[in-house]
Amino acid sequence: MNCMETQDTLVLIHDGEASPEQVDAAHLHLSECPSCRAEADALRQINVWCHEEPPPEPSETWDLALTAKLGDLKMRAATEEIRLLRQIAEEMATRIRALETAQAAERLERDLMNVNELALYLHVTPEKVRDLLPEIPHIALGGDVRFRRAAVDGWLQLRESAPAEAPLQWNDWVIGAGSHLSS
Repeated sequence: MNCMETQDTLVLIHDGEASPEQVDAAHLHLSECPSCRAEADALRQINVWCHEEPPPEPSETWDLALTAKLGDLKMRAATEEIRLLRQIAEEMATRIRALETAQAAERLERDLMNVNELALYLHVTPEKVRDLLPEIPHIALGGDVRFRRAAVDGWLQLRESAPAEAPLQWNDWVIGAGSHLSS
């Protein structure tokens, strides 16, 4: 039997699970190996100490101390989790601001139209846009002209005509009640 097998057998002997052959082989090895003998003596001393010493009695406040320690550990974990969540929230806010800035820049880019884009928007030809140029609010940029969508929408609202008077009803024609039929 080698040292490793002997040490495994010592545990089996301690637990009362070793066969008589294993016990004999372990004793033979212990008589020849000082290292394993020292290991067996240490196990024997631990076994004696465990059986001689009474189990420690917990203090009256052991449960309170344990609860306080567990509460402290939970508080630390919660604090760390809150710190991580706050960091994630700040990163998300930064990303959202960047996205909003990019979207605003894109809206501004879409907000300004050239003559051809305005013609498409108004469903007219570019020549008609050029004819209406004195009326339509625009921005002159050197030789180019740009139209702000909001200003064009306002101009269109001003140009909208009021609805026509109520059309004549069929009864007006048949009965002749309308003022337009009087002579």
